[in-house]
Amino acid sequence: MSEPGDRVLVVIRRLSAPPERVFAAFTQPELLVRWLGPRGSRLTGCDVDARAGGSFRFELGFDEGAIALVGLYRTVEPVSRLVFTWGVEGEADDSEVTVLLAPTVGGTQLRLEHRGLSPDEIAQNEAGWGEFFDRLEEALLDSGVETQLGG
Repeated sequence: MSEPGDRVLVVIRRLSAPPERVFAAFTQPELLVRWLGPRGSRLTGCDVDARAGGSFRFELGFDEGAIALVGLYRTVEPVSRLVFTWGVEGEADDSEVTVLLAPTVGGTQLRLEHRGLSPDEIAQNEAGWGEFFDRLEEALLDSGVETQLGG
């Protein structure tokens, strides 16, 4: 169970896409299915209501089964900031994720802050977000994403 004083995981990535494309990749189901989840998983269900007070449910399928990640959007500031809860469906312990996007020369700096994690969860989530963001970068470089965004 997480305690309020738990450490904060911070992951910073520079992505080769403008903030508009990165924000869309976090909020549009047709783009989320391209990157959300670890390698070897499939996003088999993706319900997103990306507005303050809205919710999401991501069903990840694996060879050995499936899990659903769920959360509520607390803050949605298009192109720059998302704050949402993050947890596994059916478990009582949610954490909070803040995603900050800032334009840089040739792309975007993404800063993720994941709060409410126990010390044991820090390493697991650091590896998980790292893999998610590797896949995000690959998806952003895919010309099909630009086509879906009208780019």
